[in-house]
Amino acid sequence: MENSFETKTGIKTLLMASQPTLLQAVETFLQVGLAGRSPRTVEWYRKHLVPLAHDLGEEMTVGMVMEADLLDWYARLERRQVRWEGSSRPTAKGRLAPDTLHGYVRAVRLLFKRLMQWGVILENPAAHLELPKLPRSGRPGISDSNVQAILHAAKDDIRDYALLRFLEASGCRRGGIANLQLGDLNLDNDNERLRRRATVHEKGAKERSVVLTPGALQALEAWLELRSKLEIDSPDDDHVFLGREHQGMPWRPMREDGISGVLRRYKERLDLRGSCSPHQWRHRWARKRLQEGMGLSQVSQLMGHEDVSITVRYYGQFTIDQLQDAYDRFVSDPKE
Repeated sequence: MENSFETKTGIKTLLMASQPTLLQAVETFLQVGLAGRSPRTVEWYRKHLVPLAHDLGEEMTVGMVMEADLLDWYARLERRQVRWEGSSRPTAKGRLAPDTLHGYVRAVRLLFKRLMQWGVILENPAAHLELPKLPRSGRPGISDSNVQAILHAAKDDIRDYALLRFLEASGCRRGGIANLQLGDLNLDNDNERLRRRATVHEKGAKERSVVLTPGALQALEAWLELRSKLEIDSPDDDHVFLGREHQGMPWRPMREDGISGVLRRYKERLDLRGSCSPHQWRHRWARKRLQEGMGLSQVSQLMGHEDVSITVRYYGQFTIDQLQDAYDRFVSDPKE
């Protein structure tokens, strides 16, 4: 993306400004440096970078930003006593969590790295800004009992059951399910092994392959048979999963929040405890595969992680009971 005409034009515009402000640099980075990324990713960076420009002064030029300015800014973040400021959640008293601080620093480091690459600045003031250490804690995800309860309750709804089986079997993000098209499936293939593969599009233009279990494939085929008989708002629409607001209305592509809504309804109906969000199903998928002995690199690739270190950070931490179970499965006394 960085070699596209739009990217070069955006950078040239920034360079033409005799003294571009930090806010101008942030806006160019969001529009150009993140070209091709999903709207959610762009919004995440916006929430982390625009406050920096406001904090240091909207009229401050990028060339004036020094390492000391960024260190002072980070110190103020560490001392802050208000959480979720500027988000959709109500503000609350308390210091920022390590994950939040880590996100701010990660965003700032990437911003100034890009400005250096584009030749907007001659020195990188964030080069020595260290990422705060994150607590080493795993993300177990939704419980097995909740998954079983939801799947059992969804059996009478062909659409919901197919969607949930796809989510449970693939571990993909909800965006991958919302963006799934008929052309991303291999159901016309005579080989059952190949029919269980699908291509998902997540986090903007990123594309990857996922695999389904035989049961998930069967549930998907049942839904597609029903789907072919539905009144769809746009007959040429190829989205796999459809929904409708009210009985009698035409079916339309499901959005990401619609997928979350499906799980929220089952949670409330079954009076389940703990989070049941789509991402919790993804966390569970990764943890279970690692606990079952699947290789770390294989789990990382199937999860769509760019770096195996991400998989280790979030899913590579186990309790001593889990470690001993794995130990007993793979280690035995030597033959004498």
